[in-house]
Formats: sequence, C-alpha cells, structure tokens
Amino acid sequence: MSRPGFRFSHRLRVRWSECDPQGIAFNGVFLSWMEVAHAEYFRNIGISLYTLAESNTFDTIMVKVGLEFHAPARLDDEIDLHLRVVRLGDSSFTMECEVHRTGEPTPLARIEAVYVSYDTAQERSRPIPEDIRRLMAQFEEMEQGPVPDDLSSDD
Repeated sequence: MSRPGFRFSHRLRVRWSECDPQGIAFNGVFLSWMEVAHAEYFRNIGISLYTLAESNTFDTIMVKVGLEFHAPARLDDEIDLHLRVVRLGDSSFTMECEVHRTGEPTPLARIEAVYVSYDTAQERSRPIPEDIRRLMAQFEEMEQGPVPDDLSSDD
C-alpha cells in the first residue's frame, strides 16, 4: 500500500453518497478524503487530533489547498491516500496527498494543503507544539528546525 516518497497511506472505498448518478466521485469529496487522511496520519504517529483540539492543546485549520485531477474515482473503487508533510513551519505545515486507485501507479488526483496550528480560544494561529513538531519531523525524517512561515499571521 505504501508509495515511494510517502511514509503513510490510508485506504478507503468510494461510497454511493460520494458519487453523482453516473457513479463518479464528486470533486469536493476529494477534500473530505484529504481530511480523513490528515486525521489518520496524526493517529498513525500517536496524536489524537480530536482529543487535543477539545483541550485546545493542538488544532489545525486548512488555509490553502490546491487540487489537480487526472482521472475520476468511481463508485466502489478502493483508493489509497498517500500523504506526507513536505514543509514544517513555525505555525503551519504543508501536506501533499496523492489519491490512487488501489494497485494503479498513476494518481487520480494530487492535493497540496497548508494547515495552520490554531488556538480556538484566541481565534488565531500559534506555534506548532514542539513535541508534535518533533514527532512529525521524525516520522518524515526531516530536519527538526522549523522553516519560517511565509503566511501572514498576527505573530
């Protein structure tokens, strides 16, 4: 299930409610799949996003996304979401996702999403907690120092 260059993958099946009458997955559902992969990625490295969000310890919001389609996903297809962190900033990180029909080398879609570490009480961005940054960097075998964020923030 893994793909070269990606250390994490998650498999799912295209459901009827995600498709149009022709059995083709709606374009917007690809972003829902990205969110599923995002949560599963963190679960895989030992972080419960939902628990940390409830305690306002660590939460993320997607602030930018690019989505490039190559072929449709169809009803009942098994698809693999290959996900990696490609940039780790002070308060943001960028994830890339390739969506593949299981067993096929050519991606159905590529997604790049920028997430910001978010303080729900203050309603603003904040630095990624150091222990979480360390887990992400270690999992991805990245340099552990943050790359300065190029997103405008209140910091």
